Amino acid sequence: MSVMIRRLFALVSLVGVAASLYVYGASFFGLILDSSKSQLWFFALHLFIFVLYAPICILESQAMRERTFWKKFKLGKPTWVIRGINLAGVLFFVHFVLFFALGHAASPKIIDGAFVLSDHGTIKKVLTQAQYFRIKAAELRIFPTGWLSFYSVCAAYWWFPRNPESVEPRR
Repeated sequence: MSVMIRRLFALVSLVGVAASLYVYGASFFGLILDSSKSQLWFFALHLFIFVLYAPICILESQAMRERTFWKKFKLGKPTWVIRGINLAGVLFFVHFVLFFALGHAASPKIIDGAFVLSDHGTIKKVLTQAQYFRIKAAELRIFPTGWLSFYSVCAAYWWFPRNPESVEPRR
Protein backbone atom coordinates (compact mmCIF):
# COMPACT_ATOMS: atom_id res chain seq x y z
CA MET A 1 0.00 0.00 0.00
CA SER A 2 1.39 3.40 -0.89
CA VAL A 3 2.66 5.84 1.70
CA MET A 4 0.20 8.46 0.45
CA ILE A 5 -2.85 6.23 1.07
CA ARG A 6 -1.53 5.15 4.48
CA ARG A 7 -1.02 8.81 5.47
CA LEU A 8 -4.51 9.73 4.27
CA PHE A 9 -6.03 6.94 6.38
CA ALA A 10 -3.85 8.01 9.31
CA LEU A 11 -4.98 11.64 8.99
CA VAL A 12 -8.65 10.63 8.85
CA SER A 13 -8.00 8.52 11.95
CA LEU A 14 -6.41 11.50 13.70
CA VAL A 15 -9.44 13.63 12.82
CA GLY A 16 -11.51 10.90 14.51
CA VAL A 17 -9.25 11.10 17.57
CA ALA A 18 -9.65 14.89 17.68
CA ALA A 19 -13.43 14.69 17.21
CA SER A 20 -13.65 12.08 19.98
CA LEU A 21 -11.72 14.33 22.34
CA TYR A 22 -13.94 17.29 21.39
CA VAL A 23 -17.17 15.36 22.09
CA TYR A 24 -15.70 14.05 25.35
CA GLY A 25 -14.83 17.59 26.46
CA ALA A 26 -18.18 18.98 25.32
CA SER A 27 -19.98 16.39 27.44
CA PHE A 28 -18.74 18.31 30.50
CA PHE A 29 -20.38 21.48 29.16
CA GLY A 30 -23.90 20.30 28.41
CA LEU A 31 -23.65 18.14 25.29
CA ILE A 32 -25.78 15.02 25.64
CA LEU A 33 -26.54 12.08 23.37
CA ASP A 34 -30.07 13.21 22.52
CA SER A 35 -28.95 16.46 20.91
CA SER A 36 -30.52 16.30 17.43
CA LYS A 37 -27.78 18.47 15.88
CA SER A 38 -25.13 16.07 17.08
CA GLN A 39 -26.73 12.80 16.04
CA LEU A 40 -25.54 13.00 12.40
CA TRP A 41 -21.98 13.69 13.54
CA PHE A 42 -22.12 10.83 16.03
CA PHE A 43 -23.33 8.51 13.28
CA ALA A 44 -20.47 9.68 11.02
CA LEU A 45 -17.93 9.03 13.79
CA HIS A 46 -19.34 5.50 14.17
CA LEU A 47 -19.33 4.89 10.41
CA PHE A 48 -15.76 6.03 9.78
CA ILE A 49 -14.44 3.54 12.31
CA PHE A 50 -15.69 0.79 9.99
CA VAL A 51 -14.30 2.55 6.93
CA LEU A 52 -10.86 2.66 8.56
CA TYR A 53 -11.00 -0.82 10.13
CA ALA A 54 -12.24 -2.74 7.08
CA PRO A 55 -8.92 -2.39 5.18
CA ILE A 56 -7.02 -3.36 8.33
CA CYS A 57 -9.12 -6.52 8.65
CA ILE A 58 -8.48 -7.35 5.00
CA LEU A 59 -4.75 -6.64 5.12
CA GLU A 60 -4.29 -8.44 8.44
CA SER A 61 -6.75 -11.30 7.92
CA GLN A 62 -4.05 -13.95 8.29
CA ALA A 63 -2.72 -12.44 11.53
CA MET A 64 -6.28 -12.21 12.85
CA ARG A 65 -6.98 -15.85 11.97
CA GLU A 66 -3.74 -16.88 13.66
CA ARG A 67 -4.59 -14.63 16.64
CA THR A 68 -1.25 -12.84 16.35
CA PHE A 69 -2.56 -9.45 15.24
CA TRP A 70 -1.92 -7.58 18.50
CA LYS A 71 1.51 -9.08 18.91
CA LYS A 72 2.44 -8.05 15.36
CA PHE A 73 0.61 -4.73 15.71
CA LYS A 74 3.09 -3.58 18.37
CA LEU A 75 6.05 -4.06 16.01
CA GLY A 76 7.34 -0.75 14.68
CA LYS A 77 5.20 1.35 17.03
CA PRO A 78 6.71 3.68 19.61
CA THR A 79 6.08 2.65 23.22
CA TRP A 80 4.11 5.84 23.89
CA VAL A 81 1.64 4.91 21.13
CA ILE A 82 0.93 1.50 22.64
CA ARG A 83 0.57 3.05 26.11
CA GLY A 84 -1.80 5.67 24.70
CA ILE A 85 -3.96 3.00 23.06
CA ASN A 86 -4.02 1.02 26.32
CA LEU A 87 -4.96 4.17 28.26
CA ALA A 88 -7.80 4.88 25.81
CA GLY A 89 -9.09 1.35 26.37
CA VAL A 90 -8.96 1.74 30.14
CA LEU A 91 -10.72 5.11 29.88
CA PHE A 92 -13.50 3.50 27.83
CA PHE A 93 -13.91 0.69 30.38
CA VAL A 94 -13.97 3.12 33.32
CA HIS A 95 -16.64 5.30 31.70
CA PHE A 96 -18.69 2.25 30.77
CA VAL A 97 -18.68 1.00 34.37
CA LEU A 98 -19.24 4.52 35.74
CA PHE A 99 -22.33 5.01 33.57
CA PHE A 100 -23.86 1.75 34.78
CA ALA A 101 -23.05 2.60 38.39
CA LEU A 102 -24.58 6.08 38.11
CA GLY A 103 -27.63 4.86 36.26
CA HIS A 104 -28.16 1.65 38.22
CA ALA A 105 -28.14 -0.20 34.85
CA ALA A 106 -31.17 1.81 33.70
CA SER A 107 -31.65 4.50 31.07
CA PRO A 108 -32.22 8.14 31.94
CA LYS A 109 -35.44 9.29 30.26
CA ILE A 110 -38.06 11.99 30.42
CA ILE A 111 -41.48 10.38 30.90
CA ASP A 112 -44.55 12.59 31.23
CA GLY A 113 -42.28 15.54 32.03
CA ALA A 114 -40.48 13.73 34.85
CA PHE A 115 -36.80 12.85 34.83
CA VAL A 116 -36.50 9.14 35.59
CA LEU A 117 -34.32 6.07 35.34
CA SER A 118 -36.23 3.57 33.25
CA ASP A 119 -35.48 -0.10 32.84
CA HIS A 120 -37.56 -1.55 29.99
CA GLY A 121 -40.56 0.60 30.87
CA THR A 122 -40.22 0.20 34.64
CA ILE A 123 -39.34 3.41 36.48
CA LYS A 124 -36.52 2.59 38.87
CA LYS A 125 -35.95 6.07 40.26
CA VAL A 126 -37.17 9.65 39.88
CA LEU A 127 -34.31 12.06 39.25
CA THR A 128 -33.72 15.76 39.63
CA GLN A 129 -32.91 17.67 36.46
CA ALA A 130 -29.27 17.92 37.54
CA GLN A 131 -29.03 14.18 38.17
CA TYR A 132 -30.64 13.47 34.80
CA PHE A 133 -28.15 15.62 32.88
CA ARG A 134 -25.21 14.23 34.86
CA ILE A 135 -26.22 10.68 33.91
CA LYS A 136 -26.93 11.70 30.29
CA ALA A 137 -23.44 13.21 30.08
CA ALA A 138 -21.98 9.99 31.51
CA GLU A 139 -23.95 8.05 28.90
CA LEU A 140 -22.49 10.21 26.13
CA ARG A 141 -18.92 9.79 27.43
CA ILE A 142 -19.08 6.06 26.68
CA PHE A 143 -19.14 6.86 22.96
CA PRO A 144 -16.20 9.25 22.56
CA THR A 145 -14.01 7.06 24.78
CA GLY A 146 -14.91 4.08 22.61
CA TRP A 147 -14.27 6.08 19.43
CA LEU A 148 -10.96 7.22 20.89
CA SER A 149 -9.93 3.60 21.46
CA PHE A 150 -10.74 2.57 17.91
CA TYR A 151 -9.46 5.68 16.13
CA SER A 152 -6.16 5.57 18.04
CA VAL A 153 -5.58 1.98 16.92
CA CYS A 154 -6.35 2.97 13.32
CA ALA A 155 -4.08 6.02 13.49
CA ALA A 156 -1.22 3.95 14.87
CA TYR A 157 -1.74 1.19 12.32
CA TRP A 158 -1.78 3.56 9.35
CA TRP A 159 0.92 5.98 10.53
CA PHE A 160 3.46 3.44 11.79
CA PRO A 161 3.64 0.50 9.38
CA ARG A 162 4.70 -2.77 10.98
CA ASN A 163 7.08 -3.54 8.14
CA PRO A 164 8.35 -0.27 6.60
CA GLU A 165 10.02 -2.18 3.74
CA SER A 166 6.58 -3.34 2.53
CA VAL A 167 5.40 0.24 2.02
CA GLU A 168 5.95 1.57 -1.45
CA PRO A 169 8.27 4.61 -1.55
CA ARG A 170 6.91 7.94 -2.77
CA ARG A 171 7.53 8.72 -6.40
